[in-house]
Amino acid sequence: MNEQLEEKIEEMDGLEDINKQLLTKELLSNDELQKARKELITGLNEMLNSSRVNIGIKRMGEIDEKAFQNIVKHKFPPEEAEIKTIELCSLWQEKLKNPDFYPFKIIHNDGKHEEVLYKDDESQYKLKDEWEG
Repeated sequence: MNEQLEEKIEEMDGLEDINKQLLTKELLSNDELQKARKELITGLNEMLNSSRVNIGIKRMGEIDEKAFQNIVKHKFPPEEAEIKTIELCSLWQEKLKNPDFYPFKIIHNDGKHEEVLYKDDESQYKLKDEWEG
């Protein structure tokens, strides 16, 4: 039993050493991350203050309501247009949540890549025909 106890103590000492090494690595990594964060913040502030820079942020997979608002407000009174905009956005947001839904195909035209609508996606053309002037 004494041998087993000594083995367990040695094993525990080895695990403590590994734990100390991992803690040291974590602290060093955290220090590096904090330095990089400070540099990025400083660089971004300098860039924004040095010239006129417009950085826009858009969440991937989210519908831009403005496009729907612009079309709907021409066909409905203001109070009804807001409701229609929300309905359309909700409908198309649900379609975007489907991972199999990708409404574009990429074609090569004169050495450039272009995204065009799939011709067999009736829902997009129905939307376009219904809402375009």
